[in-house]
Amino acid sequence: MPGEAAELLEDAAAGDARVIVSASGVDQIRRWRFVAVVILCFALALAVTRAVLLPKTSTSLKESQWDTEVVALESSRPRRPSLYCWAVVQPHGYELANMRSMCKQRIGIFACDAYTVFSDRKRHPLELCTLDSNHTVRTVPIPGPPAFHGRMRGIGRVMMNNNVFLRAWKRIFRQGIYKEYDWSIKVDPDTVFVPQRLASIIEHDHRLNVHHDTIRGRYVRNCWRYHSMQGPLEVLSRAAVTHYQKNLWRCKKH
Repeated sequence: MPGEAAELLEDAAAGDARVIVSASGVDQIRRWRFVAVVILCFALALAVTRAVLLPKTSTSLKESQWDTEVVALESSRPRRPSLYCWAVVQPHGYELANMRSMCKQRIGIFACDAYTVFSDRKRHPLELCTLDSNHTVRTVPIPGPPAFHGRMRGIGRVMMNNNVFLRAWKRIFRQGIYKEYDWSIKVDPDTVFVPQRLASIIEHDHRLNVHHDTIRGRYVRNCWRYHSMQGPLEVLSRAAVTHYQKNLWRCKKH
């Protein structure tokens, strides 16, 4: 054995390098590889578990990272036409109290197939109610310049709130929520709204059949005096919302 060791050293010094690994060395390398793989799998499993189970708060997110929260109601008998309803609520005053009360009773927009409540000015979500499934309904913040009172020629003193609702529409456009429902309905927080009644009217009025909708879509005129659609309740078909999105620049121009 001493002679073989000396011969190996001589060969290595001469440049004829050889690697001799014993059987016990191979077993040790295999064991370390197995331990490394086990540690890596455990680390990956821990990371996935933390991402899924740990609660996420939107208070630490930037505005651009907020997604529009859509609550879809499950029903054993789907109602047609389908309604997506939304509202913008001010963070102070009676509007927030109204929305919280309706949310608890599941009336108004909270009885639609899906709904979203946007909150003006505040940069953080506001809690509205908790559903049976322990899901807390929160508002989606759209912070920016608030609405204000101004005067319009021929009408008088009115609320200038276009900028607020444009922020809400842009969020809806970006998420593409309206595309999943036949009609999109914007409702003011102090409007008495019965979605079941609206769905019944739409269903039995052939003029409102979205299956034969035009490119420009359809909307409901709710004001006979001005022969127009007024803000408290805006009812638009899916095609109408798409047409509005494509031509939003014209509305902002005028």
